[in-house]
Amino acid sequence: ILAIVLILTTVLGVFVIQKFSLLGDGTNNGEYDDVIYEDGEFEDIEIDIGSAGFKQALIDWATKGNDKKMSSKNVINVLLIGADSRNGTNSGNTDVMMLLSLNKKTKKITIASFLRDSYLYVKGDNHDYCTKLNAAFSMGGPECLIQTIENNYKIKIDNYVMVNFKTFEKIIDELKEEKGV
Repeated sequence: ILAIVLILTTVLGVFVIQKFSLLGDGTNNGEYDDVIYEDGEFEDIEIDIGSAGFKQALIDWATKGNDKKMSSKNVINVLLIGADSRNGTNSGNTDVMMLLSLNKKTKKITIASFLRDSYLYVKGDNHDYCTKLNAAFSMGGPECLIQTIENNYKIKIDNYVMVNFKTFEKIIDELKEEKGV
């Protein structure tokens, strides 16, 4: 898994750096349309963390206040997905979920990793569950995983890149060819 993360990060980093120069400087004559919400913006969502209300608290958090997702016109958020699927379907869980944020204004890249065992609310194709984050992919593919992360972490995701076992094999083969191995 660590090798997948390292190779995925390296390949995507090279690709992103090549494309980063095409993004522009992010200036807008001193005016920015950033939408950043302070913690106070979420005060209207009350959470009961007692054992009887824990699942309901997760559902309430994920379903309320979804119009208040963090976003910025100067930041592009790309979800990096490492899927445990070998046959090209969305049948497996996700081993890696990382958010790559490209800031056009500061020209900086930030990467954050989501814990695969985070317990939260997932609204799948046919079921609604409180379960681990890595199960969201198998419940509805990348779209369900993105929706789950957006709703539970209150952050807007602009795009995604997914690597499964077949894609990972192709990346390794391409790296071998480039190095002449």
